[in-house]
Amino acid sequence: MCPAIYLTYHIIKDSFYERTVNRFVTEELSFDKTQILDKKVIHKGDSTEIRVVLIGEDVPVASLEIAQRKLKDYKLNNTRLTVVQGMNNSGVDVTSIRAMVMEDFYKNSEEQIKEQQKKIVQLEKALTSYKTFDETGRNIVQELKVLYPSIQTLSLNRAVETRVDSLRSDTVTFAVAKFSPKPGSAEQNKIRQWLKARIKAKELRLIVE
Repeated sequence: MCPAIYLTYHIIKDSFYERTVNRFVTEELSFDKTQILDKKVIHKGDSTEIRVVLIGEDVPVASLEIAQRKLKDYKLNNTRLTVVQGMNNSGVDVTSIRAMVMEDFYKNSEEQIKEQQKKIVQLEKALTSYKTFDETGRNIVQELKVLYPSIQTLSLNRAVETRVDSLRSDTVTFAVAKFSPKPGSAEQNKIRQWLKARIKAKELRLIVE
């Protein structure tokens, strides 16, 4: 897969995952007389842990088990829910707990900011790659016009294609070309092979209009 496409795909995927986790916590872990004190998403290889700290009245284990089972309804696969509670007695200093949570937050803030900046730089590189691809497309259409004067328009796009059976993802280049008159199937195959070689695409799909 093209690095730029791969990076952009995973940035969008991570952002969507975070939004889904927030929605799950809000909708499934909101209980009467209980407050969400802290929430963390911890990635461990291919699995993820959602760790939530609750204060107030203890939530029954049965209710937490229901929430755990509902993870799949949110497409949060390979995700485990961990709930920390039992801090409702008078001997617990809630202010101290909040202070510890905030201390942990600020301790990790610098690292999170650096990670965000790294992602921004990577995304800028990905966007530059898209721009270069667009410029290449404009040059190619002029070359193709010399070889095939009947061509009227050409659009080149890259997309991430995921197989449903294996969930394997790959980058595919789509070329949409409009001709007048439209070339035959044999000629279309030659055009596809020429485009594939010209832009050095691993996989190219030609759509002729």
